[in-house]
Amino acid sequence: MGVRYTSREAVKAATDQAETARSNAKVDAAIESASRVIERRLRRKFYPWTGTRTLDWPPPQRSR
Repeated sequence: MGVRYTSREAVKAATDQAETARSNAKVDAAIESASRVIERRLRRKFYPWTGTRTLDWPPPQRSR
């Protein structure tokens, strides 16, 4: 499970859905799926990430 870009309450308020366990699971799954689609299509994430990235510079083809 990753970061979600909206809340269950916001989706349910926008769609006027009743509060049931089954609908909660469906809404959660839709939010998770939509969040991953957004990240894949835009090729970025909208939350902080901490870690180390190593870059091979200069590229081996251009180094002397």
